[in-house]
Formats: sequence, structure tokens, C-alpha cells
Amino acid sequence: MYRYKSLLVIALLPICLGSIEPLMAQSENPVPSENEEEKLSQWDRLIYVPFSELQKVFDNQDASAVLPYREYLELLRNYLQRTNVPSNEVDAVILKSVVTGKVEKDVAGLQIQMTVRVLKQNGWARLPLSFGDAAVGKVVSSDDDNVLLQGTGDGQYQLMIRGPKDHKIELELLTRVVTSPESRSIHFNSPVAGISELTLTIPEAEQEVEVTPLKILLPVESEDNQSTVVRANVGATGQINVTWRPKTSSRPVMDLLATVDNQTSVQIDPGLIQSTAVLEYSVLRGELNDATVLVPAECQVIDVVSSSGRIRSWEAKPGGSTHQEIVIEFLTPVTDSVKLEVQTEQRLTGEQVSLIGREEDGQIRGIHAKGVVRESGHLHLKTDSSLVATVITQSGVKRESGASAGKGAPLQSDQSWVFSGQTGLLVLQLKPVEPRLLVDHGTQISLDDDQLRLTSSLNYTVERAGVFQLQLSYPDSLTIDTVQADGMTEFQVDKATGKLTLSLAQKRMGSVRVNITAHQNFDSQGEDVVTEIPSMTPLGIERETGRIDLFAPQFLDVSTVDGETKGLFPTEHQPGVRSGRLTAVGSWKYSQRPFQLKVRTTPRPAQLAATVLTAADVQPEVIKVHSEITYTILNAGLNTFRLSVPEQLADDIRFRMISGGPEIQQRIKGTETIDGRVIWTLILQNEVSGQIKLAAEWEHRLRRENGSGENESVSLSPVQVLPPYDENSGRKRRVTLTQTRGEIVLRRHQSLSIEAEQSGESIEKIDVRETELGSSDGNDLAFRYFSQPADVTVAVREHAVHEVVSTVISRAAIEIVTDRQSLAHYRARLLLRTSERQRLRVDLPAGADLQTPLIGTSRTTFEKADDVTPHDGWEAYYLNIGRSSISNESFLITLQFRCPIADEYVLPYEGRGSRQILRLPVIGDGSGDTVVQETRVALWTPNDVSIIGEPEGWATEGPSRVLLTRPFTATNSPQAASEMEQWIGQDSAASNFATQGNVTVFRAIGLRSQLQFSWWHRPFLVAVVSGTLLFVGLILRHTTWENRLTILVITALAAAIWSLNDHVEVFQFVSAGSYGLIAVATIWVIGLLSPAGKHHASSPADSRQEKLPPVEAIATSAEHQASDDSPDCMAGSAPPGTVSPSPEVSQWMKDLMGGKD
Repeated sequence: MYRYKSLLVIALLPICLGSIEPLMAQSENPVPSENEEEKLSQWDRLIYVPFSELQKVFDNQDASAVLPYREYLELLRNYLQRTNVPSNEVDAVILKSVVTGKVEKDVAGLQIQMTVRVLKQNGWARLPLSFGDAAVGKVVSSDDDNVLLQGTGDGQYQLMIRGPKDHKIELELLTRVVTSPESRSIHFNSPVAGISELTLTIPEAEQEVEVTPLKILLPVESEDNQSTVVRANVGATGQINVTWRPKTSSRPVMDLLATVDNQTSVQIDPGLIQSTAVLEYSVLRGELNDATVLVPAECQVIDVVSSSGRIRSWEAKPGGSTHQEIVIEFLTPVTDSVKLEVQTEQRLTGEQVSLIGREEDGQIRGIHAKGVVRESGHLHLKTDSSLVATVITQSGVKRESGASAGKGAPLQSDQSWVFSGQTGLLVLQLKPVEPRLLVDHGTQISLDDDQLRLTSSLNYTVERAGVFQLQLSYPDSLTIDTVQADGMTEFQVDKATGKLTLSLAQKRMGSVRVNITAHQNFDSQGEDVVTEIPSMTPLGIERETGRIDLFAPQFLDVSTVDGETKGLFPTEHQPGVRSGRLTAVGSWKYSQRPFQLKVRTTPRPAQLAATVLTAADVQPEVIKVHSEITYTILNAGLNTFRLSVPEQLADDIRFRMISGGPEIQQRIKGTETIDGRVIWTLILQNEVSGQIKLAAEWEHRLRRENGSGENESVSLSPVQVLPPYDENSGRKRRVTLTQTRGEIVLRRHQSLSIEAEQSGESIEKIDVRETELGSSDGNDLAFRYFSQPADVTVAVREHAVHEVVSTVISRAAIEIVTDRQSLAHYRARLLLRTSERQRLRVDLPAGADLQTPLIGTSRTTFEKADDVTPHDGWEAYYLNIGRSSISNESFLITLQFRCPIADEYVLPYEGRGSRQILRLPVIGDGSGDTVVQETRVALWTPNDVSIIGEPEGWATEGPSRVLLTRPFTATNSPQAASEMEQWIGQDSAASNFATQGNVTVFRAIGLRSQLQFSWWHRPFLVAVVSGTLLFVGLILRHTTWENRLTILVITALAAAIWSLNDHVEVFQFVSAGSYGLIAVATIWVIGLLSPAGKHHASSPADSRQEKLPPVEAIATSAEHQASDDSPDCMAGSAPPGTVSPSPEVSQWMKDLMGGKD
């Protein structure tokens, strides 16, 4: 036996390995050949194992076998070459399928319970399923981890199961119900099983059902007699069709058995009870041909309706003195259910009302069904907000909350009860709800000139119940002006009782706004006036919160009276809050009454200051006068202003407001003339404070004839500022005019000249730059005054018309490039403004070779001027200056030409130095019609030519530098030439101009026709100046340093004085002598450092002291010579009259000559 087990294990080893190979491979192996199949079949015939011992062999893990190596290699080769042979084996089998379904409206829910046996030992078994249009809702299995449902297509699924055993699987499907005029049906796909059962519940009784395919129809009964249940065995099928329709057979008539669900809703309003009962009959047995409903005897039946429309007729009949009976007849007998709705109403006569059941005297309360087995219901009560319902008697009923109320309960019912038939009793007591009034009261008190104005804003909040009227009380001092309220029809004022009654159009709840205005007398001009602040008092309220805001004009001082303020608390008020012209001065709040508020008022005088700026614009025919009056108002507001104007201007003057704020409401002209003036009174819309500005305007016509040339005098009298109120007007308001000052400025037309003389005590003439009230721009004369009146007399005279120049050249930039050749290159750029529109005369040096001139960047033309005779050496031309710009707009003219600057046989800059004359372009004919303001000339010369000094009438531009290191290089001013490009102010790219050499820039004011300058050959100038300095330095080498320094100081002083006349020439000579200065300084320093030089420099004084004999010796020698009368002495002495130098002088001369006698 052991041998058989070993052989079995060896034989099954390659088979097992071959069975798992397809699971590991990724591609298909080739189909096995016929010889290999034959060998496999032969190998299979060699296995002989008893079937009963098969399980033991597989269970014995220690089994082993021994076989020849050749057979082992054959087995291994067959294993490696073996491929899977397709088999027709199935992975799983559905043993049983039970389908349970239920129809709900247009959808059928199906529950499929399957028993699936998995045959595949390893891996997932796949079972294809198809459900068509049905939707899978859920998959439930006894082993959810090993059961999966995979969708593979449209209505196609694949059930994947793992584990070789029986699995219980439950599927839930949903499919639609197909409705036709004759029947209803469902169609769905079912898994194919050997045993298939179907159970379907249809929610309609007495239905005839057809199942396709049908094998066996199993009997079944419905539990509630309200549905039809069918059970069938459909066999092995993939699709099931179920069709049902009502049965046409009749059933035997049975006794009526019905129940009622009563949903009663009661609405109680003042004086009226409305009841609506929804009775849902359920017929349990028999047929219902009619129904009887009991209602109270005193109620009125409004209507009886049915939602299904099955009522033929209804009639309400008295059922004695206790109730009424409503008999309702149906169109067809009711066998299932019907819903009726009964509506009644009755008057509410007392405070008590019964809603349900039957009272002891037999009175029916509520709406009930008659002739039913059982009646269960709910009562839902809704009362008006003005009524309060209290339960007095409650028996046989049960109170329920809103959350547990029945499905027929209204959404806004106040109370609900559950009752059963007529056995219960419910009695309520009804009382009207008392309204609850809350008031938010805002009071604004305004203290005006002669009255106190009250504005009350009351915001009522009415709760619990509505109100038809509102009442308020007020003090006797108040007079009611206006009353406004939401929904108010009228208001009544009872002065005897001090009550105000407001009647509303309907009962109001919620928010009601009331606005009341009133007034009482008030003295704003009295001193220390005590006033009690009045208020409106709402009556019949539960709570009041309020605020009092006090407003007063600025001229009034307001303070509370100590000890007279009760029940109020001060509160913050926003500063600057205004009510018209009044300003908030205090705020108080309160939460209960009574309260008291008294204030003390005292007026304070207003302070008024005014400035008047009178500007007169003198035109040739009229003088326009604009007067600006600026008021500064302090302490109190004003709305009245008075101004005095001359009588002749009273009708022509115009007033207007030029600052923000209220406009002028009235302009009142005075009827009387006082001192030749009329008073105008201006009244504004509201009182103002701070600073405001008024304007007064008028004109003076000039009556002189044109061109008369005579003076015309006009008296200019500014507007005078007066106090706002006349002393005789009876006004108690006090206003102090603190200051009045003004300025008068005169402006004239350019064709006029004006003179002015002031008259008045404090008026003075000032410089136009000293004006303070207005701008000083454009003013010709100005006056200032500090008191009124102040007048100015203006004398106007018209200028005589004179001719003016037609062409003004503001800037002329001329560039000249010269060299050692007879022709020089010119470029002249002229920035000018001219009244000429066609042509302009231009004189150029004779022999000029012209290029195209430019106006701006546009080309123009030259024309020979044959009609004029120019000066010698000049040629006259006309330049076309036609342009589109206006006459007073400046434009640029660019002239470029070449012309000779020397004789035919003499070239410029020949020799060692000379003078050169360069003629410049001239605009105009020289008659004074053309003015040149500034001219600049940039002159380019060869590098070895130096211009000495400044030409007459010209000044050199740019810095003058002494080039000590490069004396052979002439001065150069490229920066000045660059600045000239910017100075001309135009783009120079319009014409190209080449330059070379050193540049020197000259500037002149006015017209210049030529430039004459001196020049030197730079090397020759350096040789002359430096050689001269070297010669002088050598001569001074043997002198003392005192002599040298003295000569240097004198030379520097002379050069400084010379530079005052021509500093450029001094700098040129200093630069040219730089080599000589360096050489002299070197020689002097070497001589100073040598030993002889040191001795010579340090011993002159000492040597002189040594050589000079003592004073006594000198005196003795003199006496000796004087007393010596020998002929030898007389012969050797100097002739008579000869003066011998002193020894000091002799020694100095000896030192000067180098120490020689």
C-alpha cells in the first residue's frame, strides 16, 4: 500500500504544477501535439490507487517515492511542455433562486436570494448575470469578503465568488411598473437556477395575476385584505413577466363594518368658532353607500367636500334639540376608504365653549361620525391672538404636544388633543388678551427766538393683543401742532383734561410709530429765564424708555437749574450736531416717570467783524467793481446783514452769496437816503456763524470821448458794513460790530493810465505787494483803511498810440569756424518773434555762399534784395518767413553760409599776430524796427592761435584757466559752447555743422554787426613773454631778496590792476610766461641753496655792521678832515658841490654790482 501512495504522489506532482502554471504565465502556450497527449494518457493508466484511500494519500505530507532518474526527467519534460487544455468545466452553480417583490406605485422592489455552490477550488469563480433594465441596489452575502459583484456592460454583471462551498447571496433590484389602459406589468431578468420561485405583493385587492413562464402557481393569502399576493415556481428561466388587472367577478354582499379617523381643526376668533373636520372612512367589510355625520345643533354647516369627488349630495337635518345630522350620499358604493371634509361655524356667545363629545343633557359637541365601529381622532385648536384659552373640564381626551400631533395637524395649531368617539369631553374658557405696550420715546426740544418747539417720536411695541387707540397726556403750556402715526384715522385733543387720543384704522400689533410736534412760548432775550422742559406722557403702557435732546441757538447760554432736575441721567451727545441753525447743548435719558427738567437761559451778544475787499477793473469804457465782504460771526448765529451803498448805485448793485451755506432769502432796499447813501438789508435762509462771504458788484460808465486824451475822474466808494439791527427797530438781540477794515485795489487796461487819491481818516496808500485780503497779481494801485467811510478818486487817461518794433530777436547764437584759409563757415540760429508774415530782411557779409535756410525744421528760401542799398561789405536778402503759427509765437531761423574773412592775397592768422574782423548777420534794415536782446558767438580758431583779451563790446563766456603746464595751447571753452546749445533752446539736429580747433564764446547785449579781436601766434607769444621774464630774473639774481620781493609785489599789483580792465588778456600773458616764471624761480632757488648764496643771503647786514666804523671814529674823521688845510687833501677831495654817498649806500651799490668796486 505504501508503494501505491508513493507512486500516486510522484504522478500527481507534475499534474499539480501544471494546474497552477496558467495562473503564473502571462501569455498562452502552444497547443499540445498528439504524441504528447498519447504519452499523458499512457502515464495516467499507470496510476492505480483505491478511491477510499485517496484522501489519506493527500493528507500524508511525509509520503515519498523513489523512481529512476530517466523517468524523472521524462516527467519534468512533459511538465514543462504541457499546456492548458480548454475544458468545459463551470466555476459555480446557482442551486436555488427565490425572488420576492413588492409593488409600490410605479416601482417594484425585488429581493433575489440565491444559493450558489462554488466548484472551483482555488481563485475566484466567475458567474455571469444579466438584469436588463433593473437597477441593482444592494448585494448581501454570508461571507462578504469573498463575494464581489462586477459590472461588465449595459445591464451585464459578473458575480465573483471565492471558496469552494455553498454561499448565500441576496440581491436587491428596482424595476419600473408598466401601466396600460387594461393592466399593469413588470418585466425583469432573473438568474438561471434549477429551482426558481417568485413571490410578488400587489397593493390592490382582488387582482388577476399572470406570470410568464409559469410552472406551478402556489396558493397564498393576503394578510390585510388590501393587497394581492402571488407565489409561483417559474423553473429555469432568464426572464420573468408579471401582469395583473382587477377581477371582474362579484363577491357576496356582507354587513358594513367601517372605522373613521377624525382630524378636527378649530379656529376661535372673537365672536366666532370655525371648525373643519377631515373624516377618513375605512371600510373593513361590506359597502358604504352613504355616511352620517353629527354636528352641534347651534352650528351652521358651511360645506361638505371630498378630495376624491365621490359625493353625490349631502343634506343637514335636525336630529332633535341636541344635534344635527348631515347625510352624505356617494356616487358609487365605497368598499375601501373615502375622505370627507366638513366645515362648520357658530357664534361665540359666552366665555365657555365645549369642543368634543356629548354633554350630560345629550348635546353633541364637535363633529363626529355616526354608524361606525370605531372613531379615533385628533382635535387641533387655534385661537386668535387676542384671546386666551384655558381648559376647565377635560375627560376622555389626552393632551398631546406639537411633535406628536397627527399627520393631519395644521402647522400653526396652539394646542392638540387625542379623543375617541363621543366619550370624551373638553370645555375651554376664553378670555380676551390684554395688550402690553412698550414705548421707546425720543424727545427733541428746540429753544428758538420766541418759542419752544417739541418734537416727540414714540415707537410703540404692541404685544399679546392689538389696540384700536393710543392715549397720551401733555402739560397745559403746550399747544399740539401735528400728529402722525401708522394707520391713524384721526386724533382728538382734549385741552380740558390735557389728553391726546389717536384712533387707528384697525387693531394694530407689533410696531406703531407716532410723531408729535408742539410748541409753547419762550423768551430768548430775557436774563436768567427758568423754563421747565415739557414732554408727552404715553398712557396705559407697561414700560417706557426715553431720551431728551436739547437744542439751542449759539447766542443762548443754557444750563440746568440745581436741584430741579429729577429722574433724569445725563448722557453723551455728539458735538457739532445741529438741527437747522440750532446746536445740541445737552442730552438726558430716563427709564421711569415722573421726571423733571428745568433749564436757565441767558442770551449773549453776538460779535461781528467784517473785511471788505473792493477790486476795481478800469476798462476803456467802464469800471467794473467787485466787492467781497467777509463776515466773521462769533458767539451767536445771525441771518440779517445791513450794507450801505452810494445812492447812485442803489438800483444797479447786485448781491450774491459766494461761500457755502444758506442762500440770500430776501434783499430789502431802504426807502430813505442818509448822507447820500442807501441801506440794503440782506436776510439769509438760516442763521449762520463762523465765516461767510458776500459779493457786491456794480459798474461805473466812463463818459469821455474816444481819443480825447483828457483825464476823467471817478469817485469810488466801497460798500460800508453796518450793524445787523437798527437801534430803533425794537429788537432785543444784541450784536457788537467789533472791527471793520478793507482794501481797495485798482487794475487798469494796458491802454490806460490811472491815478488815484484817497479821502478818509484812516485810508492809506500801500504797495500792491502788501495786500492781505486778496491776491497781489495784476494790481496797479492799492489802498487800505480801518474805518468808514473811505473813498478813492480815480483819474483815468488813455495812452496815445505809438509804433512798436515789429521784430524782437530774443536770442542769437552764431557759430564761426575759421582756419588759415580765406573762407569761414557760419551758422546763425535766431530765436525771434515778429509781426511780419511774408518776408524778413537779412544782411549777410559780401561774397557769402548761401545754403538752404530753415524755419524750425522746415526749409525756406532766400531772395536777393535789389530794392535796398546795403552798407559796404554787406549784401541784402529777403527771407521767406511764411508760417502757420500766430504772430506773437516765437520761432527759430537757421542760416548757414560761407564767406571770405581776409583779402585775396592775405590769409588769416599769417605772421606772429594781428587783428581780425568778422562780420555777423544783421536782421532788419537798421532803422530801429528790429531789436536784438542777446547775442552769443562761438568762434573756432586753430590750436596755435591765441585770442588776446576781450573784443570791444563783447564779454568772454566760460571759465578762464591759466594753463601753466601747457603754455603752447590756447585757451579752449567747450563747456561754454555746449551751454550755448542749451541756451538757444531748440533741437540742433535740423542742420549739421562741423567744427575744429579751439573754441571761444563771446556774449553781447543788443545788436552787433561785427566781431573784432586781436590774436597772437601762441609759440611766439610764449617765447617773448617767457624770455622777457627770464632776462629780468637774471638781472635781479644779484640783488637782495628784499629787492626781488618788492619787484614781484609791484608786478603782481600791476597785473591785478590790469585784470580789472581785461582779465582774459592778463591770464593769457601769465599762461604764456609760465616757462619764464618756472626758469626764474629755479635759478633763484639754486642761488639761494648754494654756499655763496647762503653767505650772501645771511651776511649783508652783519658785513655792513662790521665795515661801518664807530660813530666816534666817524665824528673824529670828520673833524680831522674839516681841520685839515693841507694842499694834498684839497687836491684829492671832490669838487665843490659834490655829494659823496654814505658808506651804507656805497656798500648797497657794491652788493648790487656783484661785489665789484
